[in-house]
Amino acid sequence: MNAKPISPKHFIFYFLFALIHLGAILSGNEDHLLAMISKSLLLPSLMIVFYRLTRNRENRQRKFVFAALILSWFGDVILMFQQQNANFFLIGLVCFLLAHVSYIYSFHLAKRSGVSSLLRKKPWLVLLFVIYANIIFYVIHGGLDDMLVPVMVYMCVILAMGLTALNRSGKVSRQSLMDVFLGAVFFMLSDSLLAINKFHSPFAFASLLIMLTYIAAQYFIVKGMIEETIEASI
Repeated sequence: MNAKPISPKHFIFYFLFALIHLGAILSGNEDHLLAMISKSLLLPSLMIVFYRLTRNRENRQRKFVFAALILSWFGDVILMFQQQNANFFLIGLVCFLLAHVSYIYSFHLAKRSGVSSLLRKKPWLVLLFVIYANIIFYVIHGGLDDMLVPVMVYMCVILAMGLTALNRSGKVSRQSLMDVFLGAVFFMLSDSLLAINKFHSPFAFASLLIMLTYIAAQYFIVKGMIEETIEASI
C-alpha cells in the first residue's frame, strides 16, 4: 500500500481558520462572532484531515486520537463562554483533561517488540518535567484558591501526556516521534501561559500566545499520529 505524503496543503483549512482567529485576537476582536466561529472550526477541520488520511487504516490508536480531538473541540467551545459563567472554565478544564487522557492512551499503544521504554532507561527525564511543573505551580499557586485540586490534577495529567509522547522513542519513526513530542511540549506551554495569565497576572499578548501555541500543539500531534498510523499499515 502506498502512503500518501503528508504536506501542509492537507491542513490548509486548519491554517486558514487559525489565521482568521489569530488576526481577530490581534485586532482586539477576540469576543466577536468571526473569532468565535473560526475557533469553533479549528478542531473539526483537523478531524477531517485526520479522517481523510487514515480512513483506510483502522486501528485502536485512531479511535483515541478522534476522542481527544472531539473532547478538545468541546473544551474550545465551552471556554468561549467562561466569561458568562465561571463554571464553564472548570467544565472546559475537564474536557481537556479527558482529551489528554485519550492522547496518553493513543501514545501508549505505540509498541514495537524488543524496544525497551525510554523512561525506564533514562528515568532522569521525568525529573525535568517535574521541575518544570513545580516552577509553574510556584508561580500560580497563590491565585488558585478553590481551583487548587483541579489544577493540580490537570497538571499531573498533562505532564503524563508529555512523558508518554516522549516514551514513544524507538517505537515509531523519528519524524512521528518529534512531531508528537513537539506538539505535547506546545500543549504544556500553552496551558502554562493560560494558567499564569489566569491565576497569577494577566500579561500582554496572552490570548495570542496561548492560542498560537495551542494551534501548533494540535497540528503537530495530529500530524505525528497520522504518520504513525500510515507507518503501521505499510
